[in-house]
Amino acid sequence: MARTPFAELERLFDRMESQFDGQAAMGRGIAVDVIDEDDAFTVEAELPGFEAGDLDLTYSEGRLSIAADREERVETEFVRNERRTAVERTVRLPDPVDADAIEADLDERGVLRITLPKEAPEEVGQRIEIGE
Repeated sequence: MARTPFAELERLFDRMESQFDGQAAMGRGIAVDVIDEDDAFTVEAELPGFEAGDLDLTYSEGRLSIAADREERVETEFVRNERRTAVERTVRLPDPVDADAIEADLDERGVLRITLPKEAPEEVGQRIEIGE
């Protein structure tokens, strides 16, 4: 397969995005692990202090977006307040997934586990019978 200049540029952009993505995650507060299993990707995100109703998950064009927003405790006068009330993170997945089969669960420790089944690969060719 011949490599095109555009394919090489796309690969470089992917590398840059993954490097910036990791740095941005540290500043935004959502740490994630992306696990590539045989038939699915599993994304685990740490969201302590958030409840399921605080979360908004979307998947579009190979990107999983996680947003969490909880109400601020306005009656509390803080000496120091570092816990964020709103965080977000977008993760690019390397292969297409079946968007209709995505499942998510938030455990009691605040770990969000999202299972994204991979799409079945399309058949590239068709068998041709040879006549006699």
